[in-house]
Amino acid sequence: HRLRGIVLHGILSHVVVPGGLDASLEEEFSAGTLSQEEAREAGELLRGRIASAAARGWFPEDCSQVRNELTLIDSDGTVCRPDRVVTRPDGEVVIIDYKFGEPKPSYAAQVARYADIFRRMGYARVSTALWYVDTDVVVEGI
Repeated sequence: HRLRGIVLHGILSHVVVPGGLDASLEEEFSAGTLSQEEAREAGELLRGRIASAAARGWFPEDCSQVRNELTLIDSDGTVCRPDRVVTRPDGEVVIIDYKFGEPKPSYAAQVARYADIFRRMGYARVSTALWYVDTDVVVEGI
């Protein structure tokens, strides 16, 4: 399960706009990470999940609004990488972290730290979400 989550997370990390899923799946297949059948199954799952997330505004067609695996350096020197950061036209920053396992208290602390960094950088409107991709459960407002 952990390996599956790592592979699916890797696929999503390369998808900026919904149409980028097929290229990301092809890349994993070509690299030998996924068999053809696994790529098909992953595509079925992720297509549905991306459609659901796009309805939330997390996969806008304008790729300039999206940063995947954005590197942040906190004031103590710690490097953080939120999975997806969407900057909306109204200036709101939405931080989304993908999860493929069971919920853990440390996940909420992780995204809360990301939000705190953005607020300290001067962003007034910051929202967060933990997205449990397998079940399409979303925990917002952490």
